[in-house]
Amino acid sequence: RTIVRDLLTYARRDTARPRTPAPPGPVLETIARAMRPALTQQGVTLAVEIGEADIPLQLDRAGFEQVVTNLLTNAAHAAGSGGSVRLTSRVRGDWFEVIVEDNGPGIPPATAARMFEPFFTTKPTGQGVGLGLSVSQGIVHAHGGTLAAENRPQSAGGGARFIMRVPVPPPGTADPIIAGLAAAAPRAAGAARDPVAEPPSQPRALPQREPTILIIDDEPAIRQGFRRFFTKRGWMVEESPDGADALSKLLRPEAARIYDVVLCDLKMAGVSGMDVYERVLATAPEIARRFVLSTGDTSAPDVSGFLAGVTVPVLEKPFDLMAFEALADRVRGSATPASAQAGGRVPV
Repeated sequence: RTIVRDLLTYARRDTARPRTPAPPGPVLETIARAMRPALTQQGVTLAVEIGEADIPLQLDRAGFEQVVTNLLTNAAHAAGSGGSVRLTSRVRGDWFEVIVEDNGPGIPPATAARMFEPFFTTKPTGQGVGLGLSVSQGIVHAHGGTLAAENRPQSAGGGARFIMRVPVPPPGTADPIIAGLAAAAPRAAGAARDPVAEPPSQPRALPQREPTILIIDDEPAIRQGFRRFFTKRGWMVEESPDGADALSKLLRPEAARIYDVVLCDLKMAGVSGMDVYERVLATAPEIARRFVLSTGDTSAPDVSGFLAGVTVPVLEKPFDLMAFEALADRVRGSATPASAQAGGRVPV
């Protein structure tokens, strides 16, 4: 998936990607949690120390995730089995810095001179196409930032250090709502978060029945996998193979009493998931707040433009089922007007 994503980003490198206000901490926590199992399987230890997590930034979220994922992947490859990788963040001056370090052999001079060239790679055939650092540098530059690499001193254990810098908006120049996002932004699944105050007149009591999830996806294997997973956990599961069938279910008068969570794939033939969400949002906003959107290509222009305007959770395929279950429980218990407006997009 990483190779395909880098190829798509390289092919669309002249396409402007929207940036929205977001605190970087939840994004970095999500990336670290998602990558830790793979690094552990490679025998690589991952240490994480996220500082200034709630500082407001203007981010192309998908691009920011792509850069950090590429840097961690490269660091793990360099460290090798038994090695270690460290992810840290901090504010220095007018910059927010994300630092990825490894204790591998370091960067040879010949590699340092070419590492940001497109299609230059030191990995074996089949493990990469040499676009990760080139694409990452382009994404960081689009943020008005820089991406630099250096060797760590031998006294610190050797290895390489990559530093991504993106600008911190000067006080008073950003949209006033940005400052409030840090407090309102939801944490990664399973992490602690402050309770959202709801008006006493609008509580949404959990139904005294089995929770119900609607899976909207045009791939039968995906729907069947979700059905098995959630049925074992006490959920009722319904399926829709396309957007038209989903709308026929969701626009029924009784739909709000039936569906607690709706997982909707964005790219489907005919009526797309984007069409489904927008139609439901216009017609039945209470149900729209129970959506979780999923996609395998957040960098596509139509998808990135659409996602910039949504306020519901977005999952990038492939994703961890346990993390999605935690998110589904959260959506089921907090899909009220107050919480949806305060939370914005939920990183997973």
